[in-house]
Amino acid sequence: MKSLIISTVEAYLESLHERGYKNNTVMQYRIDLMKAAEFLKKYRQVKEIMPHQIERFLQSDALLLGRRGERLAPRTVQRTLRVLRQYLIWLQDNKWRRVEYLLDVLERAGTSGFGDE
Repeated sequence: MKSLIISTVEAYLESLHERGYKNNTVMQYRIDLMKAAEFLKKYRQVKEIMPHQIERFLQSDALLLGRRGERLAPRTVQRTLRVLRQYLIWLQDNKWRRVEYLLDVLERAGTSGFGDE
């Protein structure tokens, strides 16, 4: 399998199906992960994702705003960050890449109150 971001996102979502996650849950994870994949240029190699790109994503409209430009609720932003964190851990667990530095960025940002005005 290619190590393009989009390919690994699809593999991750398939693994969730295999582990018994409900279709609606996997669909929501897809929406959340596609926000990050789109921002990170979905055709980029997984090994090319750098901490500064994750930092930019944390401040981006892609994460913080909805489709109509409305500010998303902190709970929605937190969910997207949790899904991204789970995906990154899956990447490492499946030997796609080491992700400690990427996870550090998410940990430093925290999720408590993230996305508040």
